[in-house]
Amino acid sequence: MKAMRKAENRKRIFIIAGMWILLMMLAALAPMAAEASDGQLRLTVEQTFTSSSASVDNVFTYRLKGQGAGTPMPSGSTGEGYTFTIAGSHSIEIGPMVYDKASIYRYELYQVIAAELPGYTYDTRVYTLEVYVDAWRNVELVVWNRDGTKAEKIRFENAYYVLPSDPGLMVDPPVRKTVFGNPNRDSTFRFTLTANEMPQPMPQGSVGGVKTIEVVGSGRGEFGVWSYDRAGTYYYTVRELNTGLSGYTYDTTVYTITDMVSEKNGQLVVYRVVANNLNKPVAALAFLNQYSPVIIPGGENPRPSIIPGGVITDAGPPGGGLDENAPDPVGERDLPRIDGPKTGDDSDLALSVSLLAAGGLMAIGAVWLLGRERKHSSRPSPR
Repeated sequence: MKAMRKAENRKRIFIIAGMWILLMMLAALAPMAAEASDGQLRLTVEQTFTSSSASVDNVFTYRLKGQGAGTPMPSGSTGEGYTFTIAGSHSIEIGPMVYDKASIYRYELYQVIAAELPGYTYDTRVYTLEVYVDAWRNVELVVWNRDGTKAEKIRFENAYYVLPSDPGLMVDPPVRKTVFGNPNRDSTFRFTLTANEMPQPMPQGSVGGVKTIEVVGSGRGEFGVWSYDRAGTYYYTVRELNTGLSGYTYDTTVYTITDMVSEKNGQLVVYRVVANNLNKPVAALAFLNQYSPVIIPGGENPRPSIIPGGVITDAGPPGGGLDENAPDPVGERDLPRIDGPKTGDDSDLALSVSLLAAGGLMAIGAVWLLGRERKHSSRPSPR
């Protein structure tokens, strides 16, 4: 009997100690549960916005809508639900929603798209929110994607990208080269299109923001076209390179191309102005070069050449002197004979010469006869 009483006493001690530990744990946890179970819920909604332009509208509208009557809603809600906006790439907090009884509450959260504007990409996802509230007003939120998977956060992604400008509508002013001075062969001239800043859109074939083209002799050339994918103002310069060809005076004009790119109905459009160094608008990039042959003292200088029309010029190779390897455009055998017409003065001269020759012959004959007579008269007469 004594042993049985000892065993029962031990059992009572263990039970009392266990209850005491349980009461201590409940006492410790009770304040935490009271702090966490305020029956309120706040939602964090995140938006990201990417754009190719800083001047477009980046404010988008969202709506939280309760499913069923009596679903707690944030202050300021209407019959359509709670509507709010987010600007740019930011996140906001909405609520609180206050729950006073245990239940399961459901909501839908989505973006309100009144009309899809050109260039915009909208996030059309719809989130389903389930809020579990127990008897102690503990609140637990579960967010579901439309496909039934759990979402880690409530996030919407919007963007704006305009269509690039149409290169076919871009004005491409030609480079027009004019050479004065009649060189005997055409030389090659170079011109550059340079971007004011990097990176800027450039035509195909550009290197490091510079496009170089060549024009042979008097002629024209084009740099080509390109497209823009961002609105703004872009500047370019066009000039001729002085490559040091002998005999040429180069045009030092510098032209400025200003492209003002703006958005119109989701499309970038370009308004271009081309001006010379006097800031006067022009329709073409005109460059005028003067050629003067180089005269080498004591050396072989450019020979005259006859061109149609009878104009004689001192055209020679650009370096001055005679280019022995160059084909002769007008050979000596091809030079035309320059004969004057027969005139009356020429006929009189021929007649005078003929008469003078005849007179001379007659004089010589007279002298000969006179000498013969004198010789006979000086001989003695025969007896």
